[in-house]
Amino acid sequence: MPYKCPRQDYHVCTLDGSEYYSMCQTKAISCRSNKPVFSHISTTCRAEEKVKVTVEDSGSHKVVMINTRLGKMFVCGNDWNMAAANVVCRNPLNVARGAAEVTKIKNRILDRDTKWPTECMSVRCTGSELSLAECTIYNPQPITENTVAIAKCYNEPKGAFSSF
Repeated sequence: MPYKCPRQDYHVCTLDGSEYYSMCQTKAISCRSNKPVFSHISTTCRAEEKVKVTVEDSGSHKVVMINTRLGKMFVCGNDWNMAAANVVCRNPLNVARGAAEVTKIKNRILDRDTKWPTECMSVRCTGSELSLAECTIYNPQPITENTVAIAKCYNEPKGAFSSF
């Protein structure tokens, strides 16, 4: 019940550009719709502040990227875990069963013809989030020899699974 949520001193910004008074409201709406709503917390909710997660192909790898007000970066592999991998597989990749395994690779293995970012961002998730934007995103750092996060989602055999 979003109307019962307390008001906060900041705005909670959503993926569609709406503003809410608290994280409680966005979680209630996400729960009701079973879709991610939250983007970021701000005083202005400008479009350029929006947090967006994408997965880009590099050969056989699906590289997890995050775009914040700081720019587009890899997700660092050093803190990449099953909780975060499940969140990415469910959204934006729409794989209901989540991640098959936690995978990270050295950035030097990536496709050399693509201009990749030079920094990565750490993320910490509990696994209950509907979007990586709801996780704790922190510590931008240069890539150097660090690993980057790879999405390796569960691959359901055809006709074997129907959604709940």
